[in-house]
Amino acid sequence: MQEFSNTIIDLQRLPKYQEVVFEKLHPKYKNVIVINLSIISVIILIATMSTFISVYFRTEDTQESFYIWILMAALVFITLLFWLSFIAFKKKGYVIREKDLMYRRGILATSKTIIPFNRIQHIAVSEGVLSRFYGLASIEIYTAGGSSSDLRIPGIEKEKAYQIKEFLMDNLNAEKKRTNPIVSENHEQETQEDEATEF
Repeated sequence: MQEFSNTIIDLQRLPKYQEVVFEKLHPKYKNVIVINLSIISVIILIATMSTFISVYFRTEDTQESFYIWILMAALVFITLLFWLSFIAFKKKGYVIREKDLMYRRGILATSKTIIPFNRIQHIAVSEGVLSRFYGLASIEIYTAGGSSSDLRIPGIEKEKAYQIKEFLMDNLNAEKKRTNPIVSENHEQETQEDEATEF
């Protein structure tokens, strides 16, 4: 019977953290963000004004300061929405390394997601209505389990997005050939270009 051991690891001997230079999202993607937020802001303002009119005609004794405070709250919320979205845009970035893909995102705090190539099951490229107008696309990475994408990287130039997909598919097929040659041949025959429409 093998004897159980649980030795303490010397932290000084751990590999040093490697600094990574991330590829930023395309600058035109900021225009997509602005347009989307502008549409949301218009909807919020219309809903706010509709509420004002409804309340005003039902209760005429309501003070005008009440409407001003509600309007100010809506404007502050919209301003914060734009500010936080711009911060998130600046922090987002991705990098493709020899054996994995890394994606950085966050607003107040930053998180980094690492997906090894050998865990990737499927890669899709999607083009939203606004993104397509600016020649941009998103890459969606699917890993084992789950029907939705595990990682979505927006704001990539369309041509580069398909180049990245092709590179990842080549690595995926090479890994499948190494582990299971028969399954990999069937996978290559069923692989098609995926295009989805999103707003």
